[in-house]
Amino acid sequence: MFLSDEQLTLQPLFGSEERLQQSTLVSTENVPDLALFYRVRGGESRAQELRSRIAALPGIDTAYVKPGAVPATMADEDRRLKEGTPVTPDFSGRQGYLRSAPEGIDAYWAWQRPGGSGQG
Repeated sequence: MFLSDEQLTLQPLFGSEERLQQSTLVSTENVPDLALFYRVRGGESRAQELRSRIAALPGIDTAYVKPGAVPATMADEDRRLKEGTPVTPDFSGRQGYLRSAPEGIDAYWAWQRPGGSGQG
């Protein structure tokens, strides 16, 4: 009744129940029943209010509003790292796929070719 009054619809988050039952690739030990997870469609302008009301319904463990995507930004060259911010380790030694065949795709060579850096 709540869904129809608010003009909301439910959509299975992980696909149909039949599809989930057919999946045998993952062990079912300690895995939640994915058929219990739903996406609510509609009411975007009142998302937080509806989330609170849905979370209060009997049989609902939790509800949340998925935040919108935020595009990545390039850090300014002059910007200083905040004190205590961890520096990303250099993992290039573990990126064998960058080297020449048969281990990799020879990315180092490709980066030297016109257009190989992705510019333009």
